[in-house]
Amino acid sequence: MFYTESPRCENGFTLVELIVCLALLTIFLFATTASYNTLVARHAGETQIKALARLFHSARSEAIRSAQIITICPLDENRVCSSDWNRTISIFTDPNNLKRLTARANLLQEVNVSEYGRIRSAPSTRRYFQFTEIGSARGTMGNLTWCAQNDTAETRQQLIITLSGRVRLARDMDGDGVREKADGSAISC
Repeated sequence: MFYTESPRCENGFTLVELIVCLALLTIFLFATTASYNTLVARHAGETQIKALARLFHSARSEAIRSAQIITICPLDENRVCSSDWNRTISIFTDPNNLKRLTARANLLQEVNVSEYGRIRSAPSTRRYFQFTEIGSARGTMGNLTWCAQNDTAETRQQLIITLSGRVRLARDMDGDGVREKADGSAISC
């Protein structure tokens, strides 16, 4: 009887195969991390701008319901409207149009600003928004723009307040993944 040696069975990977797999895995992880960060920033922006939209809708409804001026603004330490929209944003009844919270009982609602981004107003010096007794914007129209910490055009969000008091969110009108302002240009930060 002759015995033949069976073919040798190898277990495991060669060093070259292992290096190629690790390189592909590294490329995949870098690609997904960048898109994941953009996804998180976009979601944080959408959550923040929708919370602000609800706040503005509540303010407008309350102005009509109570037939008095309602002010929306970030308050400073003295409870006066400030232009730092990255503070807690408050809505309150403002019967004397002082743009300050005169009594704690006048405070209706507050919204905290997300830690994933910042808010800026247009015009940039705008300290407050107000609604009249009939629900129209008191003063001029304007907007609030949310920008992610790691800003990209795709993560920017904007709340637009018209003179009639209508509140709406900026949308991507041309399908390029970037939301546009009321005039059709891309939102800038």
